[in-house]
Amino acid sequence: MNDWYRREALAQRLGAAEREMQAVVAARDGSPEWRTRYVRAKAEYRMAEAAALAELGPRDALALVENQHAADAEVG
Repeated sequence: MNDWYRREALAQRLGAAEREMQAVVAARDGSPEWRTRYVRAKAEYRMAEAAALAELGPRDALALVENQHAADAEVG
C-alpha cells in the first residue's frame, strides 16, 4: 500500500473515531448503555491515535489530525 492510501486510511479511521466520541459525549445520559458506548468509543479513538503515531510518527500524525479537522470544518 502506498503512503497516500495508508495516510488516507489512518485519517478516515481517526476521523470516524473522533466523530463517534463527539456523538457519544453529546448523547450523554449516564445510562449503562451510554457508559459502554463511551468506553468503546474512547478505546477506538486511542487505538486509532496510536496507529497514526506508530505509522507516521508524532509530527506527521499531528499534521494528519489537523488536516482532518480542516476537512471536517469544510464539510460541517
